[in-house]
Amino acid sequence: MSYRTIILPFYATDQDFELIINTCRIFKQTVCNLLDKILELTKPEFEFLQSLKLFKGKWYKVVYKSIPNKYYAESCCEFVYEIGKSLLKLAPFYAEDSVDKYDWFYSKLYEVELDDWLLFECRGDKYHKGNVNIRLLGINQKFVNVELNLWNGKTFVRKILKVYVPKSSLHKSIIEHVINLALSNGLAYQARVYVHNYGNSIANCSLQIVVPYDIYLSFYNWKWCRPCYDVRYVLGFDVNFDNIAWCLIDLNGNPIDWDVIEFPHLVARGFKKKNLGEK
Repeated sequence: MSYRTIILPFYATDQDFELIINTCRIFKQTVCNLLDKILELTKPEFEFLQSLKLFKGKWYKVVYKSIPNKYYAESCCEFVYEIGKSLLKLAPFYAEDSVDKYDWFYSKLYEVELDDWLLFECRGDKYHKGNVNIRLLGINQKFVNVELNLWNGKTFVRKILKVYVPKSSLHKSIIEHVINLALSNGLAYQARVYVHNYGNSIANCSLQIVVPYDIYLSFYNWKWCRPCYDVRYVLGFDVNFDNIAWCLIDLNGNPIDWDVIEFPHLVARGFKKKNLGEK
């Protein structure tokens, strides 16, 4: 099934700020610990990466000791599992014919470095009103009420925050529909809280809701769309200040081609040229 992500911005201050930062840090530390554990395995043990169910069965209890919440622990497992699966899909394109793909995978896993991100995410559960830890409660004219399960350093506490309603009327209608379905136990949605930047007890954050694509399309105004054609490939872009990365995949998720276009003469926002070695 395909999905579409809807992003809802918000600001966290004071106690909310501390709770969100603490939850992000414990989530990331758990992911790092699990990656370290995987590096201790021998080549035959990598077979469990063929199944998410097997992966969770092997690592869930280990992860739960670091982040004592069932749904967050499972989400950490899924996070690391997807890293491993991505490496395995790249192996046929990068590994030489004489190199076993698991040998290549093992060597590249050592090189995996997580960027300086702060986030936590939780898989959905339609039998618990859509999501246990990151739950949409309702929407009014300006805000969407969200209930978050946050780490205070000792245990998890529930906190209700307000995030901004989407500017797009299309996305607002979709969020309202998702809330109504979820509260009636008719839909599960994955959700993520991402911290873009923070300082002085305030964080610029976003709530990211993953919506099934069929729901998104059901609200789309097809009157303004061109006719649909058969699709063979999907092209994705990642636009940054100093580079653009793109990847072409087939409908099975296999990479066909990719590249990164660098713009070394550009300067990232917030940095002076002299900091980049230019006079």
